[in-house]
Amino acid sequence: IEKQNVFELIPPDYVIDLQNFGGINPGVDQACSAWIPEYRCPSSGDPVAVTDWWTNGIENRVASNYLACGSGTSFVESGHGDGWVGDPGSDGIFFRDSIIKENNVTDGLSNTVMYGEALNALGDHSQQDYNGQIQHVDHWYIWSLELCNWQDDLQRKEASEALGSTAARINAIKIPESDMNEKEFCFGSNHSVGANMCFSDGHVRFVSEMVDAEVFSALGTRNGGETASEF
Repeated sequence: IEKQNVFELIPPDYVIDLQNFGGINPGVDQACSAWIPEYRCPSSGDPVAVTDWWTNGIENRVASNYLACGSGTSFVESGHGDGWVGDPGSDGIFFRDSIIKENNVTDGLSNTVMYGEALNALGDHSQQDYNGQIQHVDHWYIWSLELCNWQDDLQRKEASEALGSTAARINAIKIPESDMNEKEFCFGSNHSVGANMCFSDGHVRFVSEMVDAEVFSALGTRNGGETASEF
């Protein structure tokens, strides 16, 4: 997308300092504040940039309206246990250190979601996840501190800063009683009753929020062996 100047701000050997929460290598904060219109839907109501305690020390950070698909079966990102979206065992195309190639997508490229639209609720941190941690819905197109294991083995993961899941209902963020993790991982948009999704063969399709839950779940896994019916 011809943003080489932004790309070069990010160190190729970047290492997160787990002892220094919020510690950011020089240049990364500049990259995070770069306006890249390709990652912002024209229908978005998000501010141009935000600065707050939850932007991890980054001033004028620019949010994203798109999430890569990390799973079709889970929308859990923190706490003790298994099944976190973003772990190497995730069943979507994108996860920590993922190197998925075309031949790894055995469910078919045209039937597997690569990424899709998503909404933010910047500054809304009034809900707790199932593990009791305060969360809010924020998505970013550059950098995340928390797709990692911390010293106390509690998974303080924020995979939803970059990843979505088709296990979550489309536009769950608009349903007040939805689970907080589902709101964070859901795809959605301000378009009428659905969101645009890009599939792994490159085609884009609008998917209704009324899509069958099992069908939508199958679209997020790369090798689940499901047979995705018409939607």
